[in-house]
Amino acid sequence: MSDQSAREIKQLQLEVSRLNNALDSAQARQKNLLSGLFPTAVWPASGLISSHDIFSAALSVISPLSGAIAGSALPTRNLQPDAPSRHNVLTPLADEMKADYAAGILIGRNIMQMNKRNSALNIKTDNQTVLSGIQDFLEQRSRLSEEEVNDVLFTVGSTLQEATEAFSSRHQLAGAAFVEKFIKRAGTHRAPAGFYYKIEQKSRGVVAPSDKITIRIRESLVDGTVVSDSGRSGSVISQQLNAYPPLFQDAIYLAGQKGAITLVVPPELAYGEEGNPPLIPPAATMIYYLEVIDTTS
Repeated sequence: MSDQSAREIKQLQLEVSRLNNALDSAQARQKNLLSGLFPTAVWPASGLISSHDIFSAALSVISPLSGAIAGSALPTRNLQPDAPSRHNVLTPLADEMKADYAAGILIGRNIMQMNKRNSALNIKTDNQTVLSGIQDFLEQRSRLSEEEVNDVLFTVGSTLQEATEAFSSRHQLAGAAFVEKFIKRAGTHRAPAGFYYKIEQKSRGVVAPSDKITIRIRESLVDGTVVSDSGRSGSVISQQLNAYPPLFQDAIYLAGQKGAITLVVPPELAYGEEGNPPLIPPAATMIYYLEVIDTTS
């Protein structure tokens, strides 16, 4: 990293710190009102400001709901915007502009994910109005009073919570119905960890904790929607057994070398009550088809 880039990052951190200090008085007034209402923002910058309720609440409104496989997570999906076409070539940035541009990308990512989440919950969002609010704040002006801003954030949070709970209830019922049918199939079992499984292809040998395991995995919802499929994309996941989430470590042990297994995983062992919108609904029961392709000692 160049000295100039380091200085830019330091300046950005100082600016965030200044904004945090400016919001301290509002934080004290609103701490009880907003505490626990909004989910934690998942983008990296949230760690700099998550202790300040107003700023954190605003970021959470434009952030996806958090969710991950219990205990760990597989490699994340690519959420980068589409590459610009040759008719829309972007001008290269000077070094001194990159930190500011990166901050803008961070906000843009969150807005994009907010739109997807809200769409799944049938909540409409107007990007131009969101951007005008950002612009007005940066220019130290506002069409709303501070009290109105806080009241609106509270209302938005309540609306999101109600919509999420209704959405969650539907998926809980669908998941329970799927499990009820699945456990009636021949050869199905309930693992001590709480998930259900069926061996689809017999093992050719046991795996050892020290082995490097190569797998293919398909992740889907109970309605058949495929969330991700490494087999379809022609890719595999290869890492030490203990690097996988505990859920998949159990599945790999059960499947064994060259084996295959179907897992039916209740929400509490998968993405939880929040899910990971827009791809994973709240309280979703997840289906995994896992193949152990190779093992090396």
